[in-house]
Amino acid sequence: MPGAGQISDLLSQLRAEAEFESSGQFSLDFQKALEKVRILSQQNQARWLLFALQAAALLGSNRAEVSLSHHQASLTFVPRENADWQEILANPQSLTALSGDSNRALSRLCSCLLWARAFEPRELRLSLRSPEQSWLVELSKDQAEVGQHTQHGGAQVTLHLEFEEKSVSRTAAISQQLAERLSFSPVSVYQEGRRLNRGLPAGLDSLLGWYAMWILAERNSMSRLAAVHPSQVPASLYLGGDLPRQVDDKDWVPSVDVSEMIGPSGLQWSRTGQGLAIAPGVFLDCQDEPRWLSDDLQQQLLECRAFFYRVYAAESTCWMVQDGVLLDGQALDPGFSGWRVFLASQTAKTDLSGLKLVEDDTNQSLLKWVQAHIITCHQRESLRRQATS
Repeated sequence: MPGAGQISDLLSQLRAEAEFESSGQFSLDFQKALEKVRILSQQNQARWLLFALQAAALLGSNRAEVSLSHHQASLTFVPRENADWQEILANPQSLTALSGDSNRALSRLCSCLLWARAFEPRELRLSLRSPEQSWLVELSKDQAEVGQHTQHGGAQVTLHLEFEEKSVSRTAAISQQLAERLSFSPVSVYQEGRRLNRGLPAGLDSLLGWYAMWILAERNSMSRLAAVHPSQVPASLYLGGDLPRQVDDKDWVPSVDVSEMIGPSGLQWSRTGQGLAIAPGVFLDCQDEPRWLSDDLQQQLLECRAFFYRVYAAESTCWMVQDGVLLDGQALDPGFSGWRVFLASQTAKTDLSGLKLVEDDTNQSLLKWVQAHIITCHQRESLRRQATS
C-alpha cells in the first residue's frame, strides 16, 4: 500500500484535475455538532478512522489499509457494488452535511468527516472512485467542496487527513485505539502490513481457558463479527448436536476443555465429508455453509454472530461489536466467573461517541440474551458431570 504521503500527492493531483460542482459554508447544525464532538475527539483520536472502517464493513469491503505518520493519516478500501454504494455515488454532496439517512454506510462516512474536522486539519480529502464516475470531497476550515474528476477505475474509497502539527503521541494513541477496537472486525484491516483484526481481544497472550463457543451468523445478516478460527483453539471435548466427542489424537494439545458451535440452521458433527475442519477428523456440517476469512491460512477467522470464551478470572464482561468496531464492555452477572463475550449487534444503542452503550431496553435485552446462553452452558455442564459421576 502507498504511504500517507503518496496518497496525499495522489489526491492533490486529483484536486488539480477535478471540476468542482458545489461548494459552500458548513450548516449551523454541522457547526453545533462539531462543537459537541470536539472534546470527545481528543479522548478518542482514532474515532474518525473507526467511523470510516465501519462504513467499509457496511459496504462489504474485504480489506482496508491504514497508513499513519506523525502528521498524516490515510485509509483505502474497496467497496462492493451494492445499493448503499450506488446511493453515495449518486449524491456525494450529502457527505458534507449531517445525515440521519437510512443509508447506514453514508451516515458512518458523514460522522467520519465530522469527527475528522474536529482536529481542524490542514487538509481533509475523500475520494470516491468507480468505473462510471469519480468524486473528490474536500473539507477546509470553513467550507466543503465536491468535485468530479476524470480518473475512473475500479471501485475504491480513499481518505486522507493532514494535521497542522506533528505529534508522536497522537500517532501512538491512534494506533493503540485501532488495535483495541478492530479486534473482531469482519474487514481485514492492515496498518503498515500489520493485521489488526485477530479475532481475539487485543493484549490476550494465551488462549488457555475452559470453554469456547461460536454462534454462527444468520445468512446475509449484517450483525456479524470475525472471531478466531476454532482450529486455532483446540479442545479436549467437542459438543455438537446432542453428542459430545473427544479427539483421539496424541499430538492434539488442547487449550480449552470444552468447545461448542451453534448454527442458525442446526448442526451436527461428522467424521468425514466436506465442511469446516475444527480438529483432526472432526468437521462441522451445516445446512448453511459458514463463512470465514482466509487471506492468511495461519490466521483464519470465522464469521459469526457471537463468540463466548471462558478464562480463569473472577469477573465476566460482554463487548458489543457494531459494524466491526468493539464498543466499551459491560459487566455481566457476577454469579458466573471468567466469561468474555463478544456479540455483534447493529441495534445496540450508544452515546454520541458511538463507543459506549446507553441504558435502554434494547441493550438490556441483548445482555439478557448473552446471560441466558451462559446459564445454559452451566446447566449442561452440570448435567454432564452428573452423568459421568
